[in-house]
Amino acid sequence: MTGTCVSRLAQRIIAIDWNSSDEDFRERVNCMREFLRRSALWARRVGSPVWPFFDVAEQLNPAIRASAQTVDEVLQSIPMRPSAVADTCVWALHFAALCDAGEVPSDLPDPYETLIDMYELGGGFSLDGTGAVEIDLRTMPLKKPEDWIDRPPFV
Repeated sequence: MTGTCVSRLAQRIIAIDWNSSDEDFRERVNCMREFLRRSALWARRVGSPVWPFFDVAEQLNPAIRASAQTVDEVLQSIPMRPSAVADTCVWALHFAALCDAGEVPSDLPDPYETLIDMYELGGGFSLDGTGAVEIDLRTMPLKKPEDWIDRPPFV
């Protein structure tokens, strides 16, 4: 695949079929678990008081962002706007812009990659208001960042 990190990611997101799929439910849950683990690692690194859904790139270098045009094109392809799904796609684009600028620390994994993988497997997620994530009407508790940091990778 050619192009910048941002353009490759934008193409992936725009190509997503957002219809929910039960076929890969366990894999989708593991992708979310891995996101929570990675998000906890990044929250600790940047000292974010917000977890698990936050803009890592803004914490690292707020001057480097994906273009407004690319962000708008991606948002137009996401039927769940506004939502945490749309937010995480935009934040992933901004993180990809850091990649293009050579400003991504190499000792931690991409915080959003497994969420994009989850979306590509069919559908998004929602927050239920009680501190849990819903994937296809099944609830998974968020817990606390420290509950995820020392876990082995899920994917």
